[in-house]
Amino acid sequence: MKEPNPQWYTRLKGNPHARKTFTPEKIRQIELLAASGGKRQARRRSLLLWPAAALVSAAVFLIFVFPILEQQSNQPPGGNRPPVDHPDDIAPPVIDQPAGNLLEIDFPEGEPQGTLGELLPFKSEDVTEVEWLHSAESAAIPIPVERKYTVINDLYWVNLDKTLARTEASGNPQTIFRIHTSNGRSWDIPYDVETNTYDISGQRFYANDAVLMMMHNVLDLESPLAAWDRVKEKARLEQESNEGGSVDESFQYDFEQLTVGGKDYESWSKELAESADAAEWTVSYYNDLLGEVQQIRFVAGALTLSLEIIFTSEDYRTPDGIGIGTTREEVTEILGPANLSTETKWSYKVGDYLKFHLYFEDDKVAYLSLTQTM
Repeated sequence: MKEPNPQWYTRLKGNPHARKTFTPEKIRQIELLAASGGKRQARRRSLLLWPAAALVSAAVFLIFVFPILEQQSNQPPGGNRPPVDHPDDIAPPVIDQPAGNLLEIDFPEGEPQGTLGELLPFKSEDVTEVEWLHSAESAAIPIPVERKYTVINDLYWVNLDKTLARTEASGNPQTIFRIHTSNGRSWDIPYDVETNTYDISGQRFYANDAVLMMMHNVLDLESPLAAWDRVKEKARLEQESNEGGSVDESFQYDFEQLTVGGKDYESWSKELAESADAAEWTVSYYNDLLGEVQQIRFVAGALTLSLEIIFTSEDYRTPDGIGIGTTREEVTEILGPANLSTETKWSYKVGDYLKFHLYFEDDKVAYLSLTQTM
């Protein structure tokens, strides 16, 4: 039995153009589609070209334009400027010495006894250098080599019970002594120049007068102590380089000629002690020779030190008129040669000892000095 033809077969037998496909509407759609497709391709090509162009432009700018602009920005008006080192181009400084460790000492219970040298973690002969700092963060400045032992000897022989200071720190920033030793270790010891005390493990101890004067000088303070220390140290170095020289004992002057205002050391010492309340300033120190704490006083132009009185004012003169401002030639004409002399210091015998001294700056008397022996 023959099956009937399917529907698709019947449609194939019909007119193939019964349904029009290439109509004006279809033509319009094809045109719009073609136009749209062209723009997408152009946009796609532009999206690919823009990054490439940007990269090329950036390369040109970096290679050619930027160096010119940078050079112009570094030039002053009207001329070229030499190259300038920037911080990254400068090598960091080489620090030869290590930072210090704060000196801490476990003192026995009660008040400290004995000498500090017995408790120090280093020996004086092991010290290679001494520096000072304004603070723990500031740069270290070396103490002159010839004065290294001014600090070390004082620290080593600090008498703990006699130098113990019953005073508070001044409250101002403290100087720090940094002590370097041969084993590569370093120690920091705070020092308060206004009270002349070391700060060790929370306790304060007086330094001697040599440390006090040196630090007034080193810190460049505008004080009579700083000015005096500069001249005194110069005289000391001159005498050491001359191996002490020799005292000419072939002559001796009259006692009265070698006084100041007609008074010797003993008379001035008593008078200035009675005028202590009128002192412009005082500062305590430990007197190594006498083994006790004393005071340096500055009274009316006179500076009282350990067994020495320094006259800094033109008001003080010898009976013959020698005083501040007198020239070397005038001193020689009025008084005669000294028993012991360097360029800076002339010393004269009073009895068996050199007790009258003149210190010179710029060939003129800068200080008169009366000393006492033990």
